[in-house]
Amino acid sequence: MNLYQLTETYAQLLQLDLEEQDMVTALDSIQGTVAEKAEGILMVMKTLEAEQDAYTKEIARLNDLKTKSKKKVDSMKEYLSYNLQQMDIKKLDTALFKLSFRKSESVVIDDQTQLPKEYIKVKTTESPDKTALKKALKDGDVKGCHIETKQNLQIK
Repeated sequence: MNLYQLTETYAQLLQLDLEEQDMVTALDSIQGTVAEKAEGILMVMKTLEAEQDAYTKEIARLNDLKTKSKKKVDSMKEYLSYNLQQMDIKKLDTALFKLSFRKSESVVIDDQTQLPKEYIKVKTTESPDKTALKKALKDGDVKGCHIETKQNLQIK
């Protein structure tokens, strides 16, 4: 019997007109089974949480490898570029690749505080202040929101 079926059986028992001792015996047997089912579910949850931790660590390890690989590629590209420029080679064709330099421009900001205001972008984000809203809702009514009471399962 699964947990859902045990819940239905529990509700049906409460509706029956049983003697007190029979009711206690029936409820005790269901609660023992419920505890076993809950324990099984909690064990699966703990296993899944451990898997999540392992995935997080593996993601961090792979990201580290990716970063190291990118640094190697950047370093090799810089090395190749430097040496080709030192030999004044602007274009190079190999059997597999074609290398050439192209000119580009980029703006480098030395000191942002010295820039004129018209060249500064201002980013503004809006988000509700839930702490202040909760206090206001407890004091009265605020349009566009409400307090929702939840029953959160606490596992120790």
